[in-house]
Amino acid sequence: MGRMIRAEHGDIAVSREQLWDVVAGQFDKAGDWSSEVLSSQAIASEPGNPAAALGMSGRILETKQGKITETFLACDPEACQFTYHVLGDGVPGFVEHAQNTWRLESLDHNRTRLTLTVEMQTKGCLGAVMNPLLSYGMHVFLRTLLDDLRHFVETGTVSKRKAKVLSKRT
Repeated sequence: MGRMIRAEHGDIAVSREQLWDVVAGQFDKAGDWSSEVLSSQAIASEPGNPAAALGMSGRILETKQGKITETFLACDPEACQFTYHVLGDGVPGFVEHAQNTWRLESLDHNRTRLTLTVEMQTKGCLGAVMNPLLSYGMHVFLRTLLDDLRHFVETGTVSKRKAKVLSKRT
């Protein structure tokens, strides 16, 4: 078994509260801005949901790699941080466990640092061999996600990458 942790961060020119509204309050709307997500929908809030304040237990994403379900493991609106578990067709079979933590840090009144930390536990020989490629793939994925999000919240429009994905769907 292998363990992979990959963190990326980006500074976004909006307040922490504005960014929290998009990434947490509209957690189910990732399909509106992410070029990696074709569509997204909320998972209804359930009893014991750690993100009850958000009114959902997670989201279901249709991605280029397949269907992915993300369910909240923790959510702290005061600290502007949440963690969710990732599973589904879009997750390689050699990945035993995957989770992602998003943390927002206010740099000033109109600038926020978003840190995305992916943790994956792989299994078997294939998992051990694929760990370096998985880490690089997560680097590219997280950079793309941050760039798409930055463009969306700073301009109110989708990135060129997302626009290209949308044009192929029509």
